[in-house]
Amino acid sequence: MVRKSNRQAASGEPFVFLHRLVRGIIRGRSGDLNVDRDSGMVYLLDQACQTECVQSQSTMQTVHIPKVAIGYHPDIHDTLITFPPWHPMGQILNRLFDEMFESLQSRNAYDQEAYAQLIACLTIALNTGCEHSDVRRRARAALQDQICRHIEQNLLDQDLSANTLLRDFGLSRASLYRMFNERGGVRQYINERRLLRAVIDISKQPGQRGIVTQVANKWGFSSGANFNRSVKRRFGVPPGELVDLSVYDSLPPECRLRPIKKQDRGIIKSPSGYLNMTKKTLGRLAETRPLAAV
Repeated sequence: MVRKSNRQAASGEPFVFLHRLVRGIIRGRSGDLNVDRDSGMVYLLDQACQTECVQSQSTMQTVHIPKVAIGYHPDIHDTLITFPPWHPMGQILNRLFDEMFESLQSRNAYDQEAYAQLIACLTIALNTGCEHSDVRRRARAALQDQICRHIEQNLLDQDLSANTLLRDFGLSRASLYRMFNERGGVRQYINERRLLRAVIDISKQPGQRGIVTQVANKWGFSSGANFNRSVKRRFGVPPGELVDLSVYDSLPPECRLRPIKKQDRGIIKSPSGYLNMTKKTLGRLAETRPLAAV
């Protein structure tokens, strides 16, 4: 049983308590308010309220934030605000928690940019102080990063588009397009991510008969020919030249790994040899080659 005393509540009055349950069970109340905790949710609680909780052995990740930093006011805002994991703001806050606590574990210090984005997102969520340009910029950066992660996780979904992003994140079309303007637009960004994933797939199975057509179909290209043109336009060479077996053959004998048994398609060399070098080449091409004008 955990009970917050009047003295503890008074000392916590200037702060809100942003937290999430990592493991265990917490069930409780604050007056007539249910303050149960469930994993995956992010909670913002007024530290001035008195609570009584029953909990098993549990772990919580917590951040105490001055109310003035996010414009929280007990006469305007709820005592307990919940951000569910299916909501875009809940997804963003969970990611920022991940970044901050990973930084704490590795460097014993908060990731300052993640913390600044967290403050900006809470300010936006509470609808306070949104006129400040730095708040808008940081909140937009956090949201854009979350949208890019969502795109990366759903590239195989052929319905993925600007329209589905507008639906899933509740943005205006103008806001979404503004976020991706420097990347050539939402559609082009999605196509480029699919293109890169497709080329990486080919690099894992070089020389396999029909691999270009298979990969093109998997990643939503209308045909192998269209995929070939897209690769050449983006990387400057056709798919076959991005996966160059001569890289492996040029290695000194002592650096080569023993090939596995020869099959009908020829010798399949170890992925620890030329394949890793191919992936590095892809990365350099993706970073350095300018996008050809369409």
